[in-house]
Amino acid sequence: MQDIFREMGATYSLLYPEQSGLRTSSSTSVLVARAVAYLQTHYQNPTLTTAQLAQELYVSREHLSRSMKRYLGVTPSEFLCGLRLDHAAGLLRLTSMPVLDVCMASGFENP
Repeated sequence: MQDIFREMGATYSLLYPEQSGLRTSSSTSVLVARAVAYLQTHYQNPTLTTAQLAQELYVSREHLSRSMKRYLGVTPSEFLCGLRLDHAAGLLRLTSMPVLDVCMASGFENP
């Protein structure tokens, strides 16, 4: 649950940098916030790639990766993996689902 609040805070900081004390380019911060929101919504899709995300946001894969790395400290792939791992950890803690089912429900293609 703490991870969700941390991610929500990071997204808020990106959408409203002037209120969080960040000094960022508004177009870049909005891009990163949109990427984070998209990833938080679609992380369970096992075929989601950085290229697909960039296409969805109408930017190049390289620009998206640089922007996320600069403002969040992680690449889109690392952020996506973190979301999936957080989801999987929560399912393992709260349910008795088999590990393979948890992997699939979290967006991993294989365990």
